[in-house]
Amino acid sequence: MKHLTKFLTAKFPSIFPLWGIKGAFRGCLLAALFPLWGLGGFSQTTIDSGTCGANLTWKLTNNGLLTISGSGAMDDYGLFSSPWNFYRNSIKTVVIDSGVTTIGNFAFFDCRNVTSVVIPNSVTTISYASFSDCYKLTSIIIPNSVTTIGVAAFAGSGLTTITIPSSVTAIGCKAFTDYDVDGMYYYTKLQSIICEATTPPIIDTCTFLYNAPATFLIYVPCNSLNAYQTANYWKYLTNFIATEDTSVTRYSVAICEGNVYSDSNFANLMKDSVYYRTLQNRNNCDSIVCLTLTVFPVPTVPIASAICQGNTCNFNGKLLTGEGIYYDTLQSINNCDSIIELTLIVNPVPPITRLFDSIRQGDTCYFHGKPLTNAGIYRDTLQTVHGCDSIIDLKLTITNVGIIPITNGELRIFPNPTNNQLKIERGKLKIEKIEIFNTVGQILLSLPSSPSPETIIDISHLPSGTYFLKINNKLTYKLIKK
Repeated sequence: MKHLTKFLTAKFPSIFPLWGIKGAFRGCLLAALFPLWGLGGFSQTTIDSGTCGANLTWKLTNNGLLTISGSGAMDDYGLFSSPWNFYRNSIKTVVIDSGVTTIGNFAFFDCRNVTSVVIPNSVTTISYASFSDCYKLTSIIIPNSVTTIGVAAFAGSGLTTITIPSSVTAIGCKAFTDYDVDGMYYYTKLQSIICEATTPPIIDTCTFLYNAPATFLIYVPCNSLNAYQTANYWKYLTNFIATEDTSVTRYSVAICEGNVYSDSNFANLMKDSVYYRTLQNRNNCDSIVCLTLTVFPVPTVPIASAICQGNTCNFNGKLLTGEGIYYDTLQSINNCDSIIELTLIVNPVPPITRLFDSIRQGDTCYFHGKPLTNAGIYRDTLQTVHGCDSIIDLKLTITNVGIIPITNGELRIFPNPTNNQLKIERGKLKIEKIEIFNTVGQILLSLPSSPSPETIIDISHLPSGTYFLKINNKLTYKLIKK
């Protein structure tokens, strides 16, 4: 987080000073910054952790990464009893560190949002229902250290193709089956199997079930074709394709979301998956090319900022003044552009409030706590709830007769102070509205417009005190009721 903060501060100096980082505030107020997946530099937060074997520990972080570390065998579990079961729907990636030797029964059962699993070369056994019902697990690499794939190990997963390494000697019943509408294991979702072992692994009648589809392909080493065609239970499968003993040529490519990948073996690929292609050589034994395509997401980072009307927001060198949604791009750690989406709000600046007051010679007027004794125009600034300045101007006059003139001298309000009546001589000013407020802003009296050159207002019903007279929602005067 430290490195990302430093980077974004340099990139957007007017948006990111609020984290205590040096830089001048240029009007942008950061309201929200969501996680920038793929930009790098983020610290992971541990949600929970514990033990899962005599010498094994587990840790789940806030990005859905479950890591198993240590050495030796993992504990076996029953249905929904693994120590991370409570978080199973939040787990997206499982990484098993080198040193782990077995994956326990029901270890990752019903982790339905897992899309990626890393198994190290130290694992020898994938146990009963270890990855059963991992619906979104569409590809996995089984290392050439695994000897046993247990009963229902990948039942109900999203696997459509699987490579069985040469180290595997036994595959349990229903290891790669799926369910029918009644929730019973009924068929296999696999479309193809690549068997690298020259000696066929031991299977059962129900390993792939009896009704494997006619399109179900089994790639086997060229010199082992007859062994598979005659081996127990393998012989009931028909679509064998002989491949070179050199096995599968594998390579990996990463692209950014929205891009298309093509090469001499594959064309127009956009989806994160494992792809296979069969090539025939001069010996009539097929060779297989396997591409693991990783698609990095292109995140959109929403940022909300606010400025006051008349100010500017510096968004990566662009000076913005208008309200709207603006975009910029940053290159992430995977060389994929991340989109910064700035929602800019422009808060209005209140109009200048103009006050008029009159005091007798020798009296004192207090303007927001400041004592005033001389005639003049005084200004104070208040900050609104949005942080924008509100300006208040006071025109103070000194009089001995209680008459308050405005600048052009045509409006007179008298007597002030008064007992019962207040007279307003408008001169050439057109009066559309007259209101009297108390000191807490309540309207006590409101009069409509009058064509008469003078207006007399009866305020005898008001208690003695200080009031404010507002004319046309613009001109405000202080009144004293005796």
